[in-house]
Amino acid sequence: LRTRKPTMNPKRKATSDDGRVADVTATSTSAREAGVVTSCKNKRVKSVEKDDACPQPVVTKKLDYVQKQNDSDTLPKPIGLNPALEDFFGGCLSTEDFLQSMFRKQAVHVTCNIPSQDQIHRRTRVGLLCKEMYDLDPARILQETSSENIFVWLKTLENVDADANRSKKNYRNVATNGLIRSIEVADANTALALHSVGHATYCRAPPKVEQNLVASLLRGTGMGCGQYDPSGESNISLGRGEVETFISTSGHVTDWHYDFQENFTIQLSGTKRWSFMQGTIVDPLRGCTPHYAAPEAVESQLKAAYLFDRKFVFGKPNPPVTARGEGQSILVKPGDVLYFPAGMWHKVEVIEPGVSINISLMATNYACAISQAIYHFLYKDPRFRQPIINSSTDNAIEHLQKLMTDLPCIMQQLSGRNGEGAQYILPPALQFPPNFEMMEEE
Repeated sequence: LRTRKPTMNPKRKATSDDGRVADVTATSTSAREAGVVTSCKNKRVKSVEKDDACPQPVVTKKLDYVQKQNDSDTLPKPIGLNPALEDFFGGCLSTEDFLQSMFRKQAVHVTCNIPSQDQIHRRTRVGLLCKEMYDLDPARILQETSSENIFVWLKTLENVDADANRSKKNYRNVATNGLIRSIEVADANTALALHSVGHATYCRAPPKVEQNLVASLLRGTGMGCGQYDPSGESNISLGRGEVETFISTSGHVTDWHYDFQENFTIQLSGTKRWSFMQGTIVDPLRGCTPHYAAPEAVESQLKAAYLFDRKFVFGKPNPPVTARGEGQSILVKPGDVLYFPAGMWHKVEVIEPGVSINISLMATNYACAISQAIYHFLYKDPRFRQPIINSSTDNAIEHLQKLMTDLPCIMQQLSGRNGEGAQYILPPALQFPPNFEMMEEE
């Protein structure tokens, strides 16, 4: 499959939720899916843990480098363009331990245990990626993005230093309370000009970077059975993903929100402070973006959250109603890797401007796969193909009730006598990653 710029518009992720519903899940199951009720801070809340403990949101793993007597260094393995899952952890965490104990449960921060002043060794870990990202040149990154449009986060007055004629107090009176306002820019030069005067930008990574990293992580995690179509044209590929590039500016803050994707962030340059809290929504269908100035997204986000928790309140994390346990903050520096699951609340503050990339993974969920199979199965029966008619001669409710009484029998047929129905829905050809080779455009 040849690399190309996808024709679809970029998704807006958590910071610019555009109202779409995501069918997200992973292929593995865990005890947290039971949704048992536990106690957190002596209050009854819906939880996803078996016991009463609210675990720390983030597990930190440190990568060491050894200074030898001959002045040569033993460094963690650099992250390349086609990394195995263990390459992200640099040897400090096995793939099996990650998938069994942390994936879709806790955030994992892999940091380089290197003196902060030794930036050369930190950059060595991500040097190969930096090269593929045009040595972090904003102009080239914006020009070569996979996105049709580039998102520019407009600095609010609250983020701007007061000048000699206006006080900070006056700025706060007319500020937007920290809400992010975003515009879409089609022209890379316009986006670069806005970035140069202090506005943060966000776009998808170049196609070569995006397609290789997404394919590698889908395979490594098993999401969507590792299925991935880089062209975006397949109707049966179970896995999807994107790589977002964040070109930050001084003082930028992305306030509390959660995403519906599984996320792997790689800090290429600069430093950010990440804060986390455990969420209450398991495998969310939508993100929750109270930090974003997009009131049109509130209704759809609440509807998705209400499917799991009718007491969910739109806004910042509020234990024990919409969050669990205590918050935790970490510093993410160049060379660090951060994984955090869907549904985990997070806040990001720019300490030192720089560039980071985030690989967001999505997969078709079981509800979608089963419902589509039922949909096609019912079409075989003319009674289900009949249009809904409610008149003096046709009672729609009576007809619908008769059809519903037949559903258990139909489901038994779909399941198969020996339980082979699952193989029909998910045949062997879809259970394993496809083999393909990335090729450059001619």
